[in-house]
Amino acid sequence: MKKHLIFTLLGLCIFSFLHAQNPIPNPGFENWSGSGLNSLPTGWNRLSLLIINSKVEKTTDKQEGAAAVKITTDTADLSLLGMGKIPLPGFLSIGKVDMAKLLELANGSGELGLSDFSSILTGGVRVTKMLKNVKGYYKYAPKGTDSMAAIVYLTKYNTDAKMSVPIAMGSFSTGNTPNYTQFVADVEYLNGYEGETPDTMNVIFLSSAGMGVGGSALYIDNLSVEYTDGTFCNSLTKPAVEFTTYPNPAANRFTVTLAKENTKNTIEVYNINGVRVYSQTAIGKSTEIDLSTQKAGTYIVKVIADGVETSQNVVLTK
Repeated sequence: MKKHLIFTLLGLCIFSFLHAQNPIPNPGFENWSGSGLNSLPTGWNRLSLLIINSKVEKTTDKQEGAAAVKITTDTADLSLLGMGKIPLPGFLSIGKVDMAKLLELANGSGELGLSDFSSILTGGVRVTKMLKNVKGYYKYAPKGTDSMAAIVYLTKYNTDAKMSVPIAMGSFSTGNTPNYTQFVADVEYLNGYEGETPDTMNVIFLSSAGMGVGGSALYIDNLSVEYTDGTFCNSLTKPAVEFTTYPNPAANRFTVTLAKENTKNTIEVYNINGVRVYSQTAIGKSTEIDLSTQKAGTYIVKVIADGVETSQNVVLTK
């Protein structure tokens, strides 16, 4: 592929007396849904096109807690698309990637720019404060001189342009790292956006930052974030709330099913611009959500219990 894939970073937290809520879903990768090749950490996504999926696995080779995530560069046969066999980086992100758009860009020339991220990424998590950095623990077993990448991508809805625009980005990339080590991705705000507060964050990990070599493996665990006001968040304070959404994609209605019933659960739904379009207290384990008055697109479903937020994306088709 002529165009290099360089993507998102994660993160967030440091132990401190000042704690804020971690916007990253399932930051310790303790909660998983699906089984076998379809298994994914709750609240996260992989690259997926037809039967081609980037390799994402649950592992007990962790930094702390019970589990971590392992992503591995594999080989994808894209002969039907005229691209032959190419390395497919292990890929993990909060938002979803428009794979067709990504392949279109990859057939061009040069590097992925900020405008490209806006066109290929949808969804993300809502943030309400300025981020200073994203942190986490990783170890990396590359093949040859391969390198990993982690990126934080922050956007804000522009009412004049009627679209989300990039205002800040942070990244981290390195080679062979045999033992769990902390990474720090410092966020840099773009010219003209210093002092601006983002409303959406995407975090992406890649087991290969460039063309990639099959077999390069990246392990990630315990993400955290620091804000510019000095507050921190801890990735291991409480487990994420487990829930599923079905059907997804949905026409107008879908059901949120909680793994455990809790009278303190609140369900909220936000559109891609960070505007809340639905909120109610969960009734029992299953709650039907009616978004028939909303437009087609990607929405963020958030379940809040005992101060812990867990998010998933749902797509509405009309």
